[in-house]
Amino acid sequence: MDLRDSFAYSLKNLRRRSLRSWLTILGMVIGVISIVVILSVSEGFDADIKKQISAFGADQMFVYPVSDLASAASGGTSALTRTSGKLRQHDVDDIEGIPGVKNVARSLFGRASLQFRDKNITGFVVAADPKFFEMY
Repeated sequence: MDLRDSFAYSLKNLRRRSLRSWLTILGMVIGVISIVVILSVSEGFDADIKKQISAFGADQMFVYPVSDLASAASGGTSALTRTSGKLRQHDVDDIEGIPGVKNVARSLFGRASLQFRDKNITGFVVAADPKFFEMY
């Protein structure tokens, strides 16, 4: 059986069983389209999630000193609360020596009473290296 005979046999069966043939073709088309749609939707979700994560700075890490075990056991504190303990310059040098670390900047924050002329307010105060502002 050569190619010409196979083609003629296929056309004859397509005419004889037209409903079955069309349903088969329709099933194949729907299957291919559904796979393409699922892949494109999943790629879109992946790109959107990566975009949202990068907006929050997933490539950045903050190291806070904690000296008492109660604070450490609580699973970490909010970024706006005062930290206990101390990080020293050798700690900064150690972090800079980790492969893959590009920038390290130190910062101190906390609440303080501020006075200007005759007004007293309590506010949030941040002190940071100049590199801190370049990183953001």
